[in-house]
Amino acid sequence: MKITLLLLLLATAALAVAANPAYTGDDNKDGMPDQWIEVMEDRMTRMKMDRNYDGQVDYAVDLNEQGVRLSEEYDFNYDGEMDDFYYYEQGQLIRQEVDTNFDGRIDVWIYLHEGLYIKSYERDSDYDGEVDLIKEYGSG
Repeated sequence: MKITLLLLLLATAALAVAANPAYTGDDNKDGMPDQWIEVMEDRMTRMKMDRNYDGQVDYAVDLNEQGVRLSEEYDFNYDGEMDDFYYYEQGQLIRQEVDTNFDGRIDVWIYLHEGLYIKSYERDSDYDGEVDLIKEYGSG
């Protein structure tokens, strides 16, 4: 019995040490957290925010080992579902995916050059899950 309790205690301690600590913030000082920061090896890896203070996360950003953005997610209509997604390579925006009708499915894909110029986009204009419009700009 003592050995089992000791093993259980050691396993629990190992999990606690391995877990990523999370920190919270209360931007509007209402006593409820509205910012969550996950830290691994003394660096922030993910931050989530409740921008309109309704108790639901509506913004999240993931960072690499150097603290450079990998991706961002937004819930622009504050319905509890992320609807805009941004993807980065070496800190530069390369793609945006948007759920324009807020049905939980992406229907616009925008591909960027140098993080600023639109190379092309794809659209599912009738929301059936199939891309039916592709537009390309220049040779980028």
